[in-house]
Amino acid sequence: MGVFSNDVNAMGATGAPPPKVDQFGQTVVVPEKKRSMYTQVGQAFDPYAADKDASGVPVMPGFQGVVDTSGNLKEQYRMTPGQLGNATPWMNIMNQQNQMMTNQGVSDAQQMGITGANTQISQLAQGGGINLGGRERAAKAGARNAMFGGQQARAAGAGRAMDIGIKGEELNRAADQFNIGNQMDATKFNTGLAVGDIGALNQYNLGMYDTNVGQYGSAEAHRVQMAANASRPKSIWERMFS
Repeated sequence: MGVFSNDVNAMGATGAPPPKVDQFGQTVVVPEKKRSMYTQVGQAFDPYAADKDASGVPVMPGFQGVVDTSGNLKEQYRMTPGQLGNATPWMNIMNQQNQMMTNQGVSDAQQMGITGANTQISQLAQGGGINLGGRERAAKAGARNAMFGGQQARAAGAGRAMDIGIKGEELNRAADQFNIGNQMDATKFNTGLAVGDIGALNQYNLGMYDTNVGQYGSAEAHRVQMAANASRPKSIWERMFS
């Protein structure tokens, strides 16, 4: 069993107690008490370095939450969902490209009609001469072929334009669904974070209330004890040393 001195005179001039010794008479080295680190809402709280009130009691820092006084999530913690734009820019580019292809098709048809007419006139000339009627028939045939080719080019362009419109609508619907999903996810995240923070604040306030009640009870008990000690008669020893 360790040997510990209770002799008041054994205390040094500074009032510090003598060192503790074990059963072998060896001094027991008591390690310095490590400072405990507590975390309150992500903020390190060191009770040894914390601010103290007038009575020297460490004061815990206030609750640091992610919602403002109105219960809304602070801007720096709020998730803002990304949004996909509509397909209008893509559709504009595709329609411009389609118009160029259509115009090129009409131009090619006209050129083919002219080339066909010239070829037919040349063939007639090589076959023994060409008269006015033959030249007119060749020109009409070339114009007719150019007209039909232009109609086909415009029809193909109209078909492509319809495909572009359908594809654009599909892209718009997909973008809308993506945006709605993103918004719902962000709302769920923000709401969950705010609700959790409010719950943490309620727990913090409850803990502070319990602490205050305990301190008040201890103070009241001390006051009652002091009042009782003051009202009772002093013993002979208390009168001798008072």
